Amino acid sequence: MKIRIVLVLTMLLLFSMAFGKTLAVAGEPGLNPIAKYEGGLLYKAGKFNVVELHGNFRQMGRQYGHLLKDDLQKFYKLAIADIFIKEKHLEYGVAKYVSAELFRRFPQRFKEIFYGIAETSGMALEEVLVLNELVTLSHIMGDAVHCSYIATWGDYSADGSMITGRHFDYPEFFNKFADHVMVTIFNPTDGSVPTATVGFLGGIETVTVMNRGGLFAEVNDGTPSGGNTFMENRIFNFIQILDFLFNSSDMTQLDAAMFSSQPIVAILLNVADSNVSYSYEWPTFGIRRRVQDKPGLLVSTNHFVDPSWGIAQPSVDIFQTVSRRTNLLALGEKYKGRFSVEVMMEVLDTPYEKGGAQRPRNIYETIFVPKNLKLWLKTPGTSDWEAVDLERHFDMGS
Repeated sequence: MKIRIVLVLTMLLLFSMAFGKTLAVAGEPGLNPIAKYEGGLLYKAGKFNVVELHGNFRQMGRQYGHLLKDDLQKFYKLAIADIFIKEKHLEYGVAKYVSAELFRRFPQRFKEIFYGIAETSGMALEEVLVLNELVTLSHIMGDAVHCSYIATWGDYSADGSMITGRHFDYPEFFNKFADHVMVTIFNPTDGSVPTATVGFLGGIETVTVMNRGGLFAEVNDGTPSGGNTFMENRIFNFIQILDFLFNSSDMTQLDAAMFSSQPIVAILLNVADSNVSYSYEWPTFGIRRRVQDKPGLLVSTNHFVDPSWGIAQPSVDIFQTVSRRTNLLALGEKYKGRFSVEVMMEVLDTPYEKGGAQRPRNIYETIFVPKNLKLWLKTPGTSDWEAVDLERHFDMGS
């Protein structure tokens, strides 16, 4: 009788996947997906959606769109219709134009993701594209954005392992979107490196990304040093970075990609693997790869530090970029030789007023350990730290 029940359930699952239906899944040991669709799986890590995608880029888009269909429609109404348009008075025509123009320059395989989402989400393609640019729309409205990054390894780490910590800081009204922060895991079948992103629901572009090779990358605004020049004929930074991680299985490849590319606007791209962390100071007119502040410690906020630029440290502490960097360097020294995931959590959770870098505009925080592909995610004020074992979600082929 038990065997017959198992066979029946198995046939129902195969039937549902074959005909493109979503089937709720109860209690797979250890992983516990809550839904499946055409090879994609949806999980929960605490309150956070974790979606695991497989196939070509159109297929992964279809999986994403269907598994998150209801949430996508609700979040579009909240974020775009209610907040950006009604409350913040952003012209929808502007949002539509900007998102379409950026999309025109995307590599084709990434366009396929969006086409797939539009096929299964119940949303028009233009709505999918506008929601994807949620982070960018804040820049258009003139809202200041600024983040912090710290990496510790070697003598600074309790066991020598690389541990990265990042604050994603945006205007405080983005805290209304904290319940829609999620993890997206891409497992392409075209030979690309399986890659995971952290960001808002509907955001395929990324500012926080890691892959099966143990590479991590995160974006900080670089305009205080690099200026506000916008180069419209280039691929957008936030999709370039996703492309870098799909195409790089080690730091040598990632470094080559960086020095072979140009950004659309000035940023700092902070990267790490198991052995080293770099800060690429990356304006529209050049690039510098900055190494550790001290052996085993690297901190980056929103201004360029490499002296070869000949750019002075900001005399006015715009965005609190100087003081946040000073605070994180001091915390690095305070915990030298003791850094673990738990210590990094304490550092990231230290308020700015008490010598840290956490502020009310800190929308989410991440910690990543490259050696075991473990990710921790938190939205201050709405969730505690939640762990995601990416090794269990990546296709771990050769």
